[in-house]
Amino acid sequence: MTAAKKITTLALTVIMLMCLVPATVFAAGKSGWVKSGDYWYYYQDDKMLKSSWLKYQSQWYYFGTDGKMYSNRSLYDVDKKVYVFKSSGAMVTKQGWVKVKCINPYETLDRWFYVKKGGVCTTGWKKIDGKWYYFYKNSDEGADYYGIGSMVDVPSAIVGNTAYAFNNNGTLVTKTGWVSLKWKIYTYWFYVKKGGVCTTGWLKIGGKWYYFDYYGPMLCNTTRVIDGKNYKFNKDGVCLNP
Repeated sequence: MTAAKKITTLALTVIMLMCLVPATVFAAGKSGWVKSGDYWYYYQDDKMLKSSWLKYQSQWYYFGTDGKMYSNRSLYDVDKKVYVFKSSGAMVTKQGWVKVKCINPYETLDRWFYVKKGGVCTTGWKKIDGKWYYFYKNSDEGADYYGIGSMVDVPSAIVGNTAYAFNNNGTLVTKTGWVSLKWKIYTYWFYVKKGGVCTTGWLKIGGKWYYFDYYGPMLCNTTRVIDGKNYKFNKDGVCLNP
């Protein structure tokens, strides 16, 4: 092999090897913001920030265990407080009601948060202007899907071991008895008790038997196996073979 061919072969080998190195490796020698794919990272002192806060131009940002900047989502931090981040990645600091577009693995949702001083999001029950709302805690069912700290705006949610009914605007249902609640294209019927608590299980009303599911909605136009027996329910929710 001639010297010229050896040099050409060596150069091609080096180029091929460089193509195998992730772009972020080259970025590691830099300081500041680096975008790789759809995600933003930040390097400080030649190291990628991970599980860390960053104050940049008077705004706060957070980077996860993989170094990806948080955006369109909330964070349950080590201090057991919840923060939420805008599309830009900047932490929300505006106090009061704030709407943030949150992205989960399945869809993008407009979620409402109630932010306190220091950007801390309200969690749990909160009475605002005389009405009760519930904001998802880290341990609640649905928190990962809807966003920790976001307001419950679905017809019912489990708080502790109890199902509660909520209006479309997030307020706790105060009416008792039969209540219909809409969600997307669906309408659900609940039998609500005092304090917005949903009836679950069997209930006899006017001599007829009804069954309310785990989250509180009435079964209707379906067949369900309950405690080993097959029950049929008509379109009005009445059990045909109690």
